[in-house]
Amino acid sequence: MSLRKVAVVTPGSFVIPSGRSSSVERVVEQTIPLAQEVMDVRIFGVLGKGLPSKDAINGVPCYRLPSGANYYPSLLRRLQKWRPDIIEVHNRPLLAQRLKMHLPDVKTVLNLHSNTFVTPPYMSEQRFGNIARWMDGIVVNSRFLLEDITTRHPWLSDKITINHLGVSLEHFTPPFSPAAKALKEARLAQHGWSGRRILLFAGRLIPDKGVHHLIETLPQIIDKHPDVLLLIIGSAAYGSDRETAYVRELKRAARPYQQWVCFRPFVPYPAIADWYTLADIVAVPSAPREAFGLVNVEAMAAGVPVIASSAGGIPEIVENGVTGYLVQSDDFPTGLAEQINNLLQDENLRRQIGMAGRETELSTIITYLRYAEYYGMQSIFDTLYLKSKEGCSFNRLYELITSDNNILLAYRMIKSNKGSKTQGTDQFSIDDFNSYSQDEFINTIRKTLDHYKPKLVRRVFIPKPNGDKRPLGIPSMLDRLIQQMVKQVLEPICEAKFYKHSYGFRPLRSTHHAKSRCDTLINNAQLHFVVDIDIKGFFDNVNHTLLLKQLWNIGIKDRRVLAIIGKMLKAPIEKEGIPRKGTPQGGILSPLLSNIVLNDLDHWVAGQWENFKTKHPYTQRNKYAALKRTKLKEGFIVRYADDFKIFARTSQDAYKWYHAVKQYLKERLKLDVSPEKSMVINLRKKSSNFLGFKFKAVPKGKKHVAHSFISDKKKDQIKKRINKLITEIKLSPTPKTISQWNSFVLGLHNYFKFASHVSMDFQEIAFRKSRFMFNRLKSISRYGRPKRPPPTYSKFYKNNNKTWEVAGTLLFPLQDISKSKPLNFSQESTPYNAEARESIHVNLKFHVQVELSKLIRSDVWDRTLEYSDNRLS
Repeated sequence: MSLRKVAVVTPGSFVIPSGRSSSVERVVEQTIPLAQEVMDVRIFGVLGKGLPSKDAINGVPCYRLPSGANYYPSLLRRLQKWRPDIIEVHNRPLLAQRLKMHLPDVKTVLNLHSNTFVTPPYMSEQRFGNIARWMDGIVVNSRFLLEDITTRHPWLSDKITINHLGVSLEHFTPPFSPAAKALKEARLAQHGWSGRRILLFAGRLIPDKGVHHLIETLPQIIDKHPDVLLLIIGSAAYGSDRETAYVRELKRAARPYQQWVCFRPFVPYPAIADWYTLADIVAVPSAPREAFGLVNVEAMAAGVPVIASSAGGIPEIVENGVTGYLVQSDDFPTGLAEQINNLLQDENLRRQIGMAGRETELSTIITYLRYAEYYGMQSIFDTLYLKSKEGCSFNRLYELITSDNNILLAYRMIKSNKGSKTQGTDQFSIDDFNSYSQDEFINTIRKTLDHYKPKLVRRVFIPKPNGDKRPLGIPSMLDRLIQQMVKQVLEPICEAKFYKHSYGFRPLRSTHHAKSRCDTLINNAQLHFVVDIDIKGFFDNVNHTLLLKQLWNIGIKDRRVLAIIGKMLKAPIEKEGIPRKGTPQGGILSPLLSNIVLNDLDHWVAGQWENFKTKHPYTQRNKYAALKRTKLKEGFIVRYADDFKIFARTSQDAYKWYHAVKQYLKERLKLDVSPEKSMVINLRKKSSNFLGFKFKAVPKGKKHVAHSFISDKKKDQIKKRINKLITEIKLSPTPKTISQWNSFVLGLHNYFKFASHVSMDFQEIAFRKSRFMFNRLKSISRYGRPKRPPPTYSKFYKNNNKTWEVAGTLLFPLQDISKSKPLNFSQESTPYNAEARESIHVNLKFHVQVELSKLIRSDVWDRTLEYSDNRLS
């Protein structure tokens, strides 16, 4: 599967990597390598002195091109040769326009980090408007920047996407633990600042950053806190110690406070993180047009409270009174000094605000994820599948699970499910979210996950065919949504690791594929001994600790996600309390978790023969021939959920498998086997039941072939259901009761048509129930061959079988069925591969068009226009 190609073009004068620390370098050096997980990304920068023309930045290919007049021709040639799907240009509107003009078929996105490049004197409003019309999309780093642009160009509102920048949290050590405090004291002593409280500024020393305001506050701060030290880290330009007039003026203003002020030269990222560990407060008194302010995010990541200007995009980062304090520029320096003094005198408040800032979702992974969302959610799932196939681990799934698109997709999936109207213990259904705005809904989900505690699971019991009752657990609607969110992200990862002949609760797979695999092993492999294993109360006895370890081994190593799943497993059940084991049937995530539990069994069985690793390479045929000369036991597993069979060649091998699997389930998976329901069967002498079918190996020439029937147990259930439905038609011969009968019969035929002797079975059932049906229907219907059957009837059934006509509607005949040959599942088929999806869509396309044409031509009386339209939608 090929990934979507994304070309990231950095500003013309930049050298990557550099000693700079601007937002562009952050995106290129940190965020883009993360995006490489879901895209094929290449960086195009500028050739710098002593740097190679071809390199890699954190694993992402980087091409440095010559500067000057040769830059653009060289860039264009490379892009034309590589043929990217998307070009992302940072901070250079004119360059983005030129690329779009020369590569009109490539989606071109302009990424703006400030308004400097789209306003006078750099660029006129009219010229930027003309450039923007060429762009397929524009990404900005704050709502302030979006509103600043759309105020002048309202028509751009639908073209602009906000993507706040972030930092890597692992680079920053919050000062909350005793070890962190000890480290801070040691570093203060190293610099000769023991006992001092540090007020930190980090950034460029230019008037717009407002450093002079901090020096102006010193008299008011020193008066109350003489132990304070204003630490100013930075220079006039990124990576340069050249002093400007403004820097010299700052140092002159600080001379009266030499023992309270310290200037340090520019420190690049991530080395700046060490300096944040010294800080008690970070102050950022920026000018009114600051678009974002990455220093604020760094401070919050370090767990240090922030005092910043309320200007520009900063209020989008710092929540006043929660993660820091915002001061209006009109209140400088008095208001600034007041807030600094308040924080300096209250250590608990500093800790509280610092912790709140640390928990804010402004990490690098959020930035990368929003890029990925901008380019499409399905490609993320595709890449999770591909990376899982390659054996990668996943440490940052929480952000993907809580992304806007994933939350909205979960809502859509739940709403389309017929169980969306079913209420949990909180009496909530999906309809109760209809009044929420999109932002309210997303925020509700995220806040629930911040301190996740599943609600009480509603317990209901449904009847089983044997007369017992099966317990189902119905989670609250909010918990169902969260389970769906987790399932959507985990499923592609797990699908890549699941055994190829596991068919239950997996996309595109069905019971018919499992049945077909059984036929293949009987007919082609001539394996006629079957090990039938029944796991005693599987769903009620899954070991929670073991399941979480299995998730880890599959590659799901995000501890936050594992913690959420652990809480889901421990969700209290109505009238039963907190379960110590088991996955509740009825939960959205339970089928996936059950497959994860038994996936180890699948691979263990396959590893004993089918996938046994040999010392020498063989073809598949020669490998099996070589294995047969060993003492290994031949066996193949076919599994659907917790129902599975192992096919063996001899009785001795089958019994060895029986005891080995029984021991494996007990010792490795902590599951017991039901002895009365588990056995070894010789298919030449007896039949075996699986998924409602009954198998037997019958002689044909020199070999045996599989004969399949409807199982005896299923036949009895069908006969009871026939009695119930025919009685309902007798009591109320309405379109509703007739439709229920026809749906029942059509469903039976569609399911069992793959049994080799299905026609014989249904003829026997029809004969057994003919007298019953005659006695119930003779007074209200006519029996005979259809004269003018409607198209729906003719589509499924011939006219040579007699049937009943009740109230002008034909009953579908039980006995009119022919067998169909089941097809083995194509192992290349998956919803997480673009090529495989295309083949699925091609197969569906014709059928959809045919059915639509039928709907359009057919008349539906006494229905509204809305109903008719919805039939087509």
